Amino acid sequence: FLVGVFNPDDYAGIRSSSYYKKLGDEYATPLVKRFLDGEQAHNFAVKAVHYAGVRDGEKMGYHETDKALETKIYRKSDKNKEGKPLVLRNCVGLAAGFDKHGESIVPLLAAGFGFVEVGSITPLPQDGNAKPRVFRLEEDEGVINRYGFNSVGGRVGKANIINGLMERERKMKELEVDVGTLGINLGKNKLSAVAAADYLTGIQNFSQSSMPNQRTGEYIVINVSSPNTPGLRGLQEKGKLESLLRVCVDGVKKYNGKEEPPLLFVKIAPDLTEAELKDVATVVVKSGVDGVIVSNTTNSRPDSLLSQNKGESGGLSGKPVKALSTSVIKAMYRHTGGTVPIIGVGGISSAEDAYEKIQAGAVAVQLYSSLTYRGLGVVCDIKQGLKELLRADGYTNIGEAVGKKN
Repeated sequence: FLVGVFNPDDYAGIRSSSYYKKLGDEYATPLVKRFLDGEQAHNFAVKAVHYAGVRDGEKMGYHETDKALETKIYRKSDKNKEGKPLVLRNCVGLAAGFDKHGESIVPLLAAGFGFVEVGSITPLPQDGNAKPRVFRLEEDEGVINRYGFNSVGGRVGKANIINGLMERERKMKELEVDVGTLGINLGKNKLSAVAAADYLTGIQNFSQSSMPNQRTGEYIVINVSSPNTPGLRGLQEKGKLESLLRVCVDGVKKYNGKEEPPLLFVKIAPDLTEAELKDVATVVVKSGVDGVIVSNTTNSRPDSLLSQNKGESGGLSGKPVKALSTSVIKAMYRHTGGTVPIIGVGGISSAEDAYEKIQAGAVAVQLYSSLTYRGLGVVCDIKQGLKELLRADGYTNIGEAVGKKN
């Protein structure tokens, strides 16, 4: 990962260059693992991306819009798909959790992501859970975290995002290209008694009406699925979810312009039963939200785990959750009849992993944990591999493959 940060002129060559691969695998990665724990390495990487990740945008991933991987997501209200959709320049995004505070939006887009999701951001600042709270499962290429929504809060988060949006605007004008899409993931404060009030505060804070020039993120995510905030996953219960999403949908309409308000997604857990998934699907279809992100980390622990850290509490991500998240994508696609766009997350470290989720029903994918083990070069690897897989199956665009193996 750090090799990708400090060689910003050629992200695409990181994995293909034996020199950089050797430098990363034999020197940078062992040094980071030896001297920094999981959270320290994470924080260092975010800062490194922020300070070293953008030097010459002309040579980065901004211009890498590829029609084969371009993805369009229409609003739920646009039943005939006649309006302006959310266009992702490519279908590979960065999941929430890496850039928690919105500090490195444009540098991360420069790495070749089609979209970057920041957060989770809570209304008030909070420290999260006690440290240590991040654990590498190296033998399994997984991570366990119990961060607990550590957040700088809405005020600082908003300032960071405004800076990121301004930088993105400058790059778009300078390079005359689509720099990429921004999503904002919202969480609730641990001690808040009324969850809906927190999410509504977040929606208002990041709305067009409260941002300079009425520019905000292209989509907002209601995160009701982190396992590290007490009671949060209970919001996925049918009645509670129905009530919460009604408030959030109304809030987006109230605080944003009529023409192009941000889209609204909800992020769910992979640990739901089949009956619970049916309930969530029913609510999602009726609520008016524009999409669902599947899935967050899991509380389960596969018997195959080898790492000595497997007993740590918290949410498990990375390779060990791949099959579980894909099964939930298939279920949600089935239960919604393919009418609600799904963004697939969980265990993606190759083009084959991403393609599996797309064929299960996802219109786009996100990754995060694989950066820990494979670096930023994995982004370009996945995109190139996806194009090859599409060609092999006779498709010209990623949308043609969605749900084909459900």
